[in-house]
Amino acid sequence: MEFNSKQNKKKIIIEKIHIEPKYLNSNISNIIVELLKKKYNNKCIKNCGYIISIEKLLSYNNNIISNSNPNVIFDIKYEMMILEPYVGMKLLGPIILIFEEGLLVKIRNNLKILIKKESIFNYKLTNDGCEYSDNIEMCNGDNIKIEITKMKFEKNRYTCIGKFLELM
Repeated sequence: MEFNSKQNKKKIIIEKIHIEPKYLNSNISNIIVELLKKKYNNKCIKNCGYIISIEKLLSYNNNIISNSNPNVIFDIKYEMMILEPYVGMKLLGPIILIFEEGLLVKIRNNLKILIKKESIFNYKLTNDGCEYSDNIEMCNGDNIKIEITKMKFEKNRYTCIGKFLELM
């Protein structure tokens, strides 16, 4: 189990989309959804977080022709599923890297969280991974529960630091 799906949330977005004339047909709803998926799926946006999927197109209207090209501009409203990290968020994910200073945990395909060794009781590196507490071993691929303690958005992604909660 890589991710706690309770952390996913739906978000409704309203924006304008430019459609080339070659795509204007009776299947315009599906075309708009496909264009949105291509533009946003698995991307990270500051005010939304990580976009997991475009769920559905809720409406499209007010189409006008662009002044600068032959595209048609629609006002659209759609629903997306997102993962928006925040300080205090508890997550479950696999360890993808064990090193001297701590662990790196991956949530979904994009969010990586550094777990500093200071948050892991009696952390020490071993030949096969690491140990903590009373010689309990952790290895790459083990799922752990973590909590985000610090974060910032930069270069179109979130940089997060967390603390270790428990081995699953």
